[in-house]
Amino acid sequence: MSTAREPINLGILTHDFYPFVGGLGRYIYDIYYKGFIGQEGMNVKFISACRNKLRGNLEIFHFTKYFGKHILFSIFVNCVLDIFIRKHKFNILNVFSGPGGVFLLRKPRGVKLIVTACHTYYQQSQVKREKWKRVFIPLERRTFRLADKIIAISPSTKKVLVDYYGLDVQGVEIVTPCVDTEKFYPLRNTDKIEKSLLFVGRLEIRKGIDFLVRVMSKVVEKDKDIKLYIMGDGVLKPWIEEFTEKHGIKENVKLLGFVPELRINEWYNKVQAVVVPSVFEGFGITAIEAMACRVPIIAVNTEGLCDVVKDRKTGVLVDRKIGPFADQIIRVLNNREMIDEMGEAAYWEVIHKYACRNKTNELIRIITL
Repeated sequence: MSTAREPINLGILTHDFYPFVGGLGRYIYDIYYKGFIGQEGMNVKFISACRNKLRGNLEIFHFTKYFGKHILFSIFVNCVLDIFIRKHKFNILNVFSGPGGVFLLRKPRGVKLIVTACHTYYQQSQVKREKWKRVFIPLERRTFRLADKIIAISPSTKKVLVDYYGLDVQGVEIVTPCVDTEKFYPLRNTDKIEKSLLFVGRLEIRKGIDFLVRVMSKVVEKDKDIKLYIMGDGVLKPWIEEFTEKHGIKENVKLLGFVPELRINEWYNKVQAVVVPSVFEGFGITAIEAMACRVPIIAVNTEGLCDVVKDRKTGVLVDRKIGPFADQIIRVLNNREMIDEMGEAAYWEVIHKYACRNKTNELIRIITL
């Protein structure tokens, strides 16, 4: 176990790291990698299935990125984890669990164990086609119960851990994701596309893109000038193309596909609002990225997003119903004063609450206590 006098040898155990495919990897990269590497008195290693040349990355079982995913990765990790701990002299181990994360079957020897939850299988099983993932809840619960400390990335996720996993409310701390304001920021002299929305994310049911496209069919019935730009790729792309063609909204719903990271900030600045229609989110990183660009959010009033978006101040939270959601899109995009006021409030919310340096300091406090 670590003491105040001995150096901190910290191992970060995760299936997803860099290059990241989702919020879990981005959280680790933005806060842990950017914040922890080079910290005096801290030796940090990242044990992951990711292949990269980043300082401190220990790549293991890379094939699980393509076969078996995090389940097979967890099985193999449990077999070799004690060896890694001894070899690298870790005294603290931070494990990222939950969907896409790592399951532990027993507590590793000789380390303080911290487990982080970006979201849970309980939350994910609320998605209609993913109810079967409840089978992973016992493994996930066991991993959390082995921990000396637990970190949740939002109040919503903490509530699930306490209410449904039976964890001690005092034993779960919250450290939200952050936004890199050198990467996401307002651009000067950028022409806004009139009556425009932007969706950023994977084209899958959990992200709510099917719901949003159906909403757009109602929106266009009342206001033919509103346009939705969809950034991302996924299994629902063919369905979107077919639906928009069939319902005559192809000119109002534009598929951007993959957009290079350097151009994402440009797109945030081009549109009047960003829409987040997810069934649930562990947090909602897309929302704070857009807010950092002075762009308001129109979001489903659901877990994670309700922690980020302040209704009627930094954006609008709407029940997951096609008619009301369509009406709010029309209302917001036809009110320039509202857009400007919410965008300004959103920007300062990010500056005050989601600076990466502050999040790194919070984590260091939790880890070293």
